[in-house]
Amino acid sequence: MPFADEWLEVLEFPAVLEIVASFCETREGAEHARALRPFSDLAELRRAALEVEEAAALHRSGGAPSLADFRPPSAALSAARKQAPLPAAVLRRLANSIGIVEAAASSIVRRRAEAPTLAEFCASLPDLSSFRAEVDAVVDERDRIRDTASLEISRIRRRIADLENVIAEKLRRISRHPEYRRMLQFPEPTFSGERFVMAVKTDSRSRFPGLLHYTSDSGATSFMEPYAVVEITNELQSERSNERAEERRLLARLTASAARNASDMERLFAAAARLDFLSAAARFAEAYRCTFPFVSGSVLHLEEARHPLLVKMALEEGEKDGDGRPREVVPLTLTLGADYRVLVVTGPNTGGKTVALKTVGVTALMALCGLPVPAAQADVPFFDGVYADIGDEQSLEQSLSTFSSHVGRIVRILEAATPRSLVLLDELGSGTDPAEGAALGVAILEELTARRIPAVVTTHIGALKRLAYTEPAVQNAGMEFDASTLEPTYRLVVGEAGESRALQIAARLGMPAPVVSRARELIGRPERAEREAWEELQRIRRLLEKERRTLAERLKEAESDRKEAAALKRELERRLEKLREQEKKAEAAFKPGDPVYVRVLRADGVIERISKKGTATVRVHGRMLTLPLSQLEPPRGPSGN
Repeated sequence: MPFADEWLEVLEFPAVLEIVASFCETREGAEHARALRPFSDLAELRRAALEVEEAAALHRSGGAPSLADFRPPSAALSAARKQAPLPAAVLRRLANSIGIVEAAASSIVRRRAEAPTLAEFCASLPDLSSFRAEVDAVVDERDRIRDTASLEISRIRRRIADLENVIAEKLRRISRHPEYRRMLQFPEPTFSGERFVMAVKTDSRSRFPGLLHYTSDSGATSFMEPYAVVEITNELQSERSNERAEERRLLARLTASAARNASDMERLFAAAARLDFLSAAARFAEAYRCTFPFVSGSVLHLEEARHPLLVKMALEEGEKDGDGRPREVVPLTLTLGADYRVLVVTGPNTGGKTVALKTVGVTALMALCGLPVPAAQADVPFFDGVYADIGDEQSLEQSLSTFSSHVGRIVRILEAATPRSLVLLDELGSGTDPAEGAALGVAILEELTARRIPAVVTTHIGALKRLAYTEPAVQNAGMEFDASTLEPTYRLVVGEAGESRALQIAARLGMPAPVVSRARELIGRPERAEREAWEELQRIRRLLEKERRTLAERLKEAESDRKEAAALKRELERRLEKLREQEKKAEAAFKPGDPVYVRVLRADGVIERISKKGTATVRVHGRMLTLPLSQLEPPRGPSGN
């Protein structure tokens, strides 16, 4: 399977989903987030991604509904289907849960302009208001059956109240009776089970009119039920039994209604989990400064992508840079599938190669799940599988060596991958004899290239770096290394191979100078010559890249100047055309002998003649002037200007 748990776990994708789940308000929403898997249907993926975008829009405008109080009883519906009577508290929770979801859905429908897709989804949810009304009519907010739940329960409870009042009055009379009061240890009645009893001094028990229920441990007090309330209490107990029977009947009726509506409730509660997840994804997008990826085409382009787990660590640890600002995760920018399909990433250990590989894989998986990604921009092809071999874990169950474990996984990848897949291989060719490992690594890269399978590969092996200079579909990339501090910068530089810097790092870590010096000698002259040639080639590539960037910048400036000149030309032509139109209008409006007002002179005059060149001879104060028709206006009246 292209998105089997094996490949997701290799990329630690469940841990990424756990981050999104942590933003959920409900257990159900968190479970929905943890269960996310890449879509196999592009239309479904785009709809899911659109829902997240709309949820983010609602979140930004403060219109996202809260489901924090949504706590449906998990086993209630299966019990209702079995006709097991549901307690009043469970039915109350069902009704409350329905009300919370319906309120959230209604609030989204009201904001249809901001979230049309979500509003359409919410409007399609089942209407369970009648079931909620049924429960509200029977069970109050304290999980008790209402007195008004039925005529029978109302009658029974009125009778119970009457009987309790009669009993209370009789007991008060007994406790106030001068003769009986001397027999009581204390005047207030208590209970023996559901029956009223009085605390009678044991030496007065024979003279107190009542039935003995029990005696205190000390023997000093006997608890007796007065004869005066025995029959009334019997009737009270009978009515209480009737009350329980009526309550069971009412709860059974509600349980049957719950069973009839169980499917709709399951659908509504699933929608609640989905809405909670969408709100969580919106909060995640804001907290992690995410963008919404564009899933289409065949080119993978990531701009300033950051691994969510690293962002989480930075947020939790609150690390600061030298200026006291929150420390940023070093972003990753790369393109795959345009000029090349295979990217070979090299560089020193702990330089960030594996993190870069995982960032590519996790970002692609998030996009394929419809999630926003921590990046400035992300264009992701609709991959049919993302396969990865990362880490140096050993399979103890199968007694496989690290190398064998890696090879076995790569075999499965080559069997399953297609030109629409993404393959990520960490430290290709390592773990065995260097010469054989290099040969195997080159052969694997050639196989990926021949089958046109997009791949990102990390390695220390020089032969894999050199493949980029003979194979157009392969490109080198290196993890940047600060030669002055001998520290990695964790930045990926595409088009430039990285170096292991093993001897420099060993020296920095305190390796004795003679050992480092001897190691340099042992590299050998051929190796040194090859390395020097390699470094010279890299230097030339850097110079060419710098020249290319300079030329690109100049071309950009020239293009900007050309566009500016073209815009200026269009503006001049527009103004000239406007002037011509004005002259035509003036020529049509005036004829010889017409009085006119000359704007430039602020004086009145009379047209003597009009030429075909758009000018007129005008007599002004006895003088003949030749003026453009555009300077003439109809006379302004007796007051002149």
